[in-house]
Amino acid sequence: MKTNVKYLSKIVIVLSLLIGIIPNFFVVAEFDRPHVVVTEISLTPEVTAGDIFEEIIELSNVGSESAYRVQLEFYIENPFALLNTSSTIFIGKISRSDSESVSIPISVDKKAVVGIYSIAFLVRWEGNEGIIYSQSNTFNVKVLETPQVDIQEKIIGQDPLRVTAGDSFLKTLSFTNEGVEEARMVRLSLDVRYPFTLTTTSSNIFLGDLNINENRTISLDILVDRNAVGVYSISYTISFIDSSDRSYEKEGEFGVEILGKPIKLLQEVIFSEKTSGVFTGDTFIKKFNLTNIGGYEAKRIQISLDVNYPFSLPSSSSNLYIGDLTFSESKITSVRFSVDRNAPVAVYSIPYTITYENDYGESYEETGEFGVEVSGNPQLLIDEIIIDPSPLSLGQNGLMILKVSNVGSDVARDTSIRIFGGTNILTSSFAYIANLNSKDTESITFPISIDNNLKLGTYLMNITLSYDNYLNTTYHSANLHELKVISAPVFVPPFYIGATIGLASISLLGYLIYNWNPSDSSYKAELKEGESQKTRRLWNDKRGRYILLIMGVIVMYVIIFPIPYIIHTNLDNAGIVVYSNTVELESLPNNIQEICSLRGIYEPNVLLVRHIEPKWFTLVVSSVSYDTGTMVEMSDFIIDWYIDWHDFNIVDQPFQKFAISDINQLGYIETFFERALLVQEDSISLFDLSIVTFYGGPILFILCLTLITQRRLAIWNLPACLGLFSFQTWITNIIASKHHIAITTEWAYFGYLFAGLIPLAIYAWHFERSAGGRSTALKMKTLSRKLGLFWD
Repeated sequence: MKTNVKYLSKIVIVLSLLIGIIPNFFVVAEFDRPHVVVTEISLTPEVTAGDIFEEIIELSNVGSESAYRVQLEFYIENPFALLNTSSTIFIGKISRSDSESVSIPISVDKKAVVGIYSIAFLVRWEGNEGIIYSQSNTFNVKVLETPQVDIQEKIIGQDPLRVTAGDSFLKTLSFTNEGVEEARMVRLSLDVRYPFTLTTTSSNIFLGDLNINENRTISLDILVDRNAVGVYSISYTISFIDSSDRSYEKEGEFGVEILGKPIKLLQEVIFSEKTSGVFTGDTFIKKFNLTNIGGYEAKRIQISLDVNYPFSLPSSSSNLYIGDLTFSESKITSVRFSVDRNAPVAVYSIPYTITYENDYGESYEETGEFGVEVSGNPQLLIDEIIIDPSPLSLGQNGLMILKVSNVGSDVARDTSIRIFGGTNILTSSFAYIANLNSKDTESITFPISIDNNLKLGTYLMNITLSYDNYLNTTYHSANLHELKVISAPVFVPPFYIGATIGLASISLLGYLIYNWNPSDSSYKAELKEGESQKTRRLWNDKRGRYILLIMGVIVMYVIIFPIPYIIHTNLDNAGIVVYSNTVELESLPNNIQEICSLRGIYEPNVLLVRHIEPKWFTLVVSSVSYDTGTMVEMSDFIIDWYIDWHDFNIVDQPFQKFAISDINQLGYIETFFERALLVQEDSISLFDLSIVTFYGGPILFILCLTLITQRRLAIWNLPACLGLFSFQTWITNIIASKHHIAITTEWAYFGYLFAGLIPLAIYAWHFERSAGGRSTALKMKTLSRKLGLFWD
């Protein structure tokens, strides 16, 4: 019959699991939303009261979208409890077709009743639109009967029955296992104190294993101090384990009466109410337990305390009157002490004196002292952060020096520093200091090596200090630090040196032109006369007027159309404000509050900025506010985040970037062209046309100029094209510097070449007009004829 019931209970367990779990295994239809199901739960565990077990639950997303903020909510009731976690377990995001497994440690109450229990839990998740979904599930736990182990001890006897001070005696104890299973590793621990001493055995006696109803007897040979008198007790502890390695302890004691003339009547026991350490600035209580052991009444008992720095008695006198104690009577007196908050960390002693009289008026005086270890709490602060050199540029090496001070009153043990957010910046992000004494300062150096491919901007670093006190309590403190990375500086000669060199070059060029070989004069006159006649003939013709008009249009095109490219290419972080609101600092997430405080932003403004290219949105927290529709530019970005900002829902609109930065309104010209690109339906076409003009405009301009003035190609055209393009680059570099845009070394130097290319073009033009350049002019004329770029 019992066997049938056993099998029937197992069938019930399996059916309950199938009812709760199997439907989740057969969910194969795909939902047009995120849908999280329980795809696996570990089989029903069989546990006993007091056990700890783990339940593994696997969740799968069978929907068509990612599930966000997935969490499990357990409804735990007696006799179960979750270990090291709350009833809500946050899992996070589960992508489509992905799975996540969660292990839940559960403890069983020691008084749990045998039976099958059901634990319910709820799976909750959100979709992309913030819609919340949930699903209920259960799993079963079977609690089995706990076998009992019980060891009973018995004091068989004592020889002799009456003990005299200075003698020894035998105490015999018997131990019997009266439980229902074997007791293993049985051990007897004796708390032997004055006036007793064990003569033949240790205070820890190993008895081995005891089977059911097995008995074991031991005898203790105990020596009594010759000055002792009164009734004393010896406490003991019996410890053992059962077959499931569960530990058990049982305490007891036995008393011994010692006869003799008392040397003292009172025995004091001093103990603390506070079990943990005593720290600077704390208060603690010491208790005096006085017991009359002398066989006579103790009268007019008084305790006198010698209290000195760093201790004081905030609520009592240093002289405590106890009164009278009859034989075997005890009394406990409590004394509260205060510790000065500036006390040095050390071990102190407090002396005391106990005075009393017996029935015959004889006076007794007992002196003693008790020790107090005063500990302090360490406190580490970062005094200074030095970046050398500062600011840092791409490819540069340097040092980050942290000066850490212990302003607490005790040693900071196992001190370490870890820096988060220094990827591709710091060669090492961890440093171990070991111990840092109170009031000491330590300098820690972190090597810096900036990666050449690192993005320019501001990087936020989280510097975390970790240290322990003498009780191995761990403390953590975090400090934020911003590190800026700029482009490598370009060597540019000082203005006055550059101006001097430029004037000297122009003067030298003018001198050469002015003092050209006189033998060229006839050729110059002939060339000038021939060109003058052809020019007059050209402009007298109506075609020349049209050419002049076309040239004017080309000049305007070359001047105006590169402007959108020059402006917009230096406004990567510009956009239009589409949302603006001032919020309370406390309404922002904690990590964002900390960074805002670091940057001095105490009245934050939240703006949503729409960019032109790429077409995305940036959520900005700044100290300034602008109306919607204002064209703004963001600067001083934090590039590298040590926190995840994607779930911050400050505004009800998706955004691609998050920034805490400075914001400035664009100027009128920049605003005009940015709006033109923004409101134009196909703004990319205007921008592409501007790019083509920027790179091709100088060639078109010089080509038209040389065909109109000389009706052919000339050798000066090449330096003139390069010089005009260099001049455009110089203008672009100036605007880039204004907007803190990085300029590469090559483009920075190329922007200054127009100062030499333009005089070179003038020199080449004058050279062709000389006798020495006649052959060069003929060659250029021949080349122009072949290319169809020559006018007769």
